[in-house]
Amino acid sequence: YAKTKLKDIEEKYGTQYRNALSSADMFFASKAYKRAKELYEKALQINPNDSYAKQRLQELKKLMGEQENYNRMVSSADSLYMAGKYDEARAKYQEALKYNQNDLYLKDIIAQIDKKKSGGGGESIRLYKGTDFSDINGKAVESGFYIVTASFQNPDNAKKYMSANKAGAVFNKERKFYYCYTAKAGSYEDARKTLLGEVRRLVPDSWIFILR
Repeated sequence: YAKTKLKDIEEKYGTQYRNALSSADMFFASKAYKRAKELYEKALQINPNDSYAKQRLQELKKLMGEQENYNRMVSSADSLYMAGKYDEARAKYQEALKYNQNDLYLKDIIAQIDKKKSGGGGESIRLYKGTDFSDINGKAVESGFYIVTASFQNPDNAKKYMSANKAGAVFNKERKFYYCYTAKAGSYEDARKTLLGEVRRLVPDSWIFILR
């Protein structure tokens, strides 16, 4: 809604209604669809005849369905990738791209698969199950996007690196390796930006470590 329209709404229905619509629009724009849906529904409780909120809820129904399909496809593709079934994984990633043609993660992982098939160099993205890892003290680790800059088999060497570089570490319980990371991001886009914009200049052999 435009600011002038929101002002008219506030005068007619009150601040709570205006804030619900304003916040719903904000969450809608940032693709936080579940929260946006809750707030549009809240606005409709105050004004059941609001055609704008009704229209938005119809749009959200479609968008949330697409998001659910996207998440399911990417999860399936990630599992195939981790199992070494790269052709099948690539097909799933490619299918997921129809929901967001600008998705950097999908583009990068597809490019990495193609590079693998052509005998190219190392991986910038490494995918693993989070349950296969612990922290350096044996506790469970969070899923997410880690910027890894070094790996060690010896725990003392890992601890020295962590101390010298203010780094954290995750331990692969199967491979018996410690992977030291200097940053952790909440999204692939943020991790990629950090890796390419800062870390690679200092540590060329670094990568994004994704724990699912």
